[in-house]
Amino acid sequence: MVRRTVTLPDDLDRRIRELADGGSFSAEVTRILEAGIGKPMPSYVGTGKGGGENDSVRVEEILEEMFRDPEFKH
Repeated sequence: MVRRTVTLPDDLDRRIRELADGGSFSAEVTRILEAGIGKPMPSYVGTGKGGGENDSVRVEEILEEMFRDPEFKH
């Protein structure tokens, strides 16, 4: 198994922990990512100057769209 480190906005971290409901954070992130595989990806994800914070905002926007998708099941 590969281990990766990512930086998440506090709000997104909180939402993932809520979805995990006391279970494994990593397992919940994996379920979310697997549910999103096969969904149309945006043609462009802006990074802005300096990355980091701007990237996190865009990732949060993409995940928010996925969470609101009625077909999304975690």
